Amino acid sequence: EQYWQLLLQYFPPDHPDAYSLPSMESYIDHYIDHYLVDYKRWVAKDTAKVSRDAYLTKRIEVISQNFKGKMADLTEARRLYLKYIHEKFEKPLIDWYNNFSKRTSVKKYLLYLQPYHNKVIEYQDIANKDFDTKKTFIKNYSKINRFDELKEQLKGNIYYVDIWASWCSPCKYEFKYKDSVESVLKQYKIKTLYLSMDKDEYDADWKAMIKFFQLNGAHLRTNHELRTDLSRLFWEGKGYAIPKYLLIGADGTVIESDAARPSDVTTLRKQIEKHLKIN
Repeated sequence: EQYWQLLLQYFPPDHPDAYSLPSMESYIDHYIDHYLVDYKRWVAKDTAKVSRDAYLTKRIEVISQNFKGKMADLTEARRLYLKYIHEKFEKPLIDWYNNFSKRTSVKKYLLYLQPYHNKVIEYQDIANKDFDTKKTFIKNYSKINRFDELKEQLKGNIYYVDIWASWCSPCKYEFKYKDSVESVLKQYKIKTLYLSMDKDEYDADWKAMIKFFQLNGAHLRTNHELRTDLSRLFWEGKGYAIPKYLLIGADGTVIESDAARPSDVTTLRKQIEKHLKIN
């Protein structure tokens, strides 16, 4: 607390000169996240679990309370942008943008933010729609505790496995190439399995993103036991790094533990032809 007070005394974030300082973006991020939100909760001994939407709403509140004028405009615009590009499409972003856009002083930022805002609205609309028949779920997926159990269910078909999560930006970046991959997989009669590492609290986000990104194929969301087993098998038990891609043969064996990403479809085709022994 003493360090923060000293720092704020010499470098007040709302000072007019702070607007153009090169290091200000990083400083303000720490000020908002680590001091105004996390540190304050720690002091208050607040250990309650906070939802993603509630955490975002709290950040909106502290910005409006601690920043004024031109610095408030820049800070809000930048924070909106950072939330948008992570593509979590949180519902509070809609009201935040609507309130932000009413200020005449922020018109120069709206040109950049409006397209992202439209995607959030589209996402929230799609989230309430039903799944179509091109998207299926592995039977009793919540009870699958080991990778071997999953592979038993997959036997009889070759699968391209996309290991991802709703919070993983690089995972979602690869979805833009999914149509090209689907075309190649269809040629070799290979099915797609999207294996989510999302925890229980993100179940709704997981399902909404399946619909929003049009992820045709089979789906399952891992439980804690299966995540632990996957970490042991593919990451030496040291957590996990995603996205990751696998090729599983019709007999249930992993024939490629480092399959190419959708953005590298040429390499993926070569891997498929190598394992299928196609010249």
